Order: sequence, then C-alpha cells, then structure tokens
Amino acid sequence: MEESRFSSASLWGSKVFLDDDVKANTTIPDDFVKTYTGQKSITVERKNQNEVKGVKISVAMYLISNHKFTVSGGTEGIERRLIYIPYKKKIKKPDVFLKDKIIGKRKKGDESGTSAGMKFDERAAIIGFAMRGLDLMIKNDYEFIMPTWIDREREQWLINSSSITQFLHEEIYPLAPNFYLCKDLHQKYIDWCKDEGVKNPYGRNNFYEKLVFEEQIERRHGKDGDKFIISKKIDE
Repeated sequence: MEESRFSSASLWGSKVFLDDDVKANTTIPDDFVKTYTGQKSITVERKNQNEVKGVKISVAMYLISNHKFTVSGGTEGIERRLIYIPYKKKIKKPDVFLKDKIIGKRKKGDESGTSAGMKFDERAAIIGFAMRGLDLMIKNDYEFIMPTWIDREREQWLINSSSITQFLHEEIYPLAPNFYLCKDLHQKYIDWCKDEGVKNPYGRNNFYEKLVFEEQIERRHGKDGDKFIISKKIDE
C-alpha cells in the first residue's frame, strides 16, 4: 500500500489487491482505497515510459492483519466499501498435519467426529462451498449477504476508528435528544480526550467538519451562537 508515482502501474489490469500481513499500527490511506476501488480516471506512469491518462482501475482489496488498523482521513467514503471481519477465536494447538488431512494424504483425527480415521480429499467440498456462496451473491444482485454479527462488528470498528465517534457514542448520543453550543461541545470532547488519554485531539474547526458526516447531528445558527442539535437514531 505504499504510495509512489508508479504504484498505479502495478494495479493496472488487476482485479484483486491482497495484503496478507498488514503491520501493527498501520494506517490505511483512505485516498488509496477510494482511488483504486472506485473506477476513477487516473494517470498511469511507468518507469522510462510515457504516462497514460484516463485509465480506470477498480480492484477488490483484501487486507489481513493480526492487529487492528485505522483509516487515515476518517472513515467517510470508506464506510460503504468496507466489510470488517474480526477473527477472535485462536487455535490453541495448531494441527501441523491439517493440510495433509484436508487433501486426503492422512487420516482424519478426532476433530472430524464421525469421519475420524477416514482418509478423503475435502477440496471439492471446499470449492463447492465457495461456488455456493458466489451463486447466492449473484442472486442477491452481487451484494454480499452479511451475518448480523459482522454488521455489529463493522459498526463498532467504525465507532472506534475515531476519537470523535467514540466520544459521541459514549457521552453524547445516549443523552439525545439534546443540543449544545458548538464551542461547548468541542470543549466536552477535549475534556473527554484528557480523561481517556487520547493524544492529539481534533482542533475546533476539524471537529466541526467531522460532525457534518454524523446523521444524528445538525448545525443551526442562533442569536447566542451556533448550536449542534443532537437527535435520536431513527430506528430507536
């Protein structure tokens, strides 16, 4: 994901971008995701060759990591592109012979239940599961059918991705409907950041700009100063 003037050339003609080892404390560049998943017209430049203008690149991105990561510039615009799947269960005793058992070179163990002691190739069944999933996605107009728990995890990740959204969901939204003078709401945010040990909180102007993307917040002008009107969620 490292950006360079030649990075687009490596993605030209690709359908998939895979980073299977995103490092700890990595911040995913939002402009990288938006540019290469959104069919935008870009200029492709290769070393020692003439640049090509008007190229449209759109790849499916898969980012895998042992650590949580954040998105630079916030999650606006990334929200509708993102499917966040956490793997919380850990394998306590990895089976070093698992691959051989799957492809039928070694007998199944007790973990296979009634199939323990048998030897057969599971790859056809695995491909069958994948094809079944593809068939369901096609029937659903090429949209993934997400389990409820993944939607919940995705929403929580989006909340935790920014100190502002964390502050709003912990301190402000539970008290809705309500209103605050703009400067007072920012001061509450600053105080919350100090209590939570959040480094580099947003300044007032950036704070106000981020709130524009919050569906439950509306800014109104008043004689005693601008206010942020906080409403309840529509589905509550």
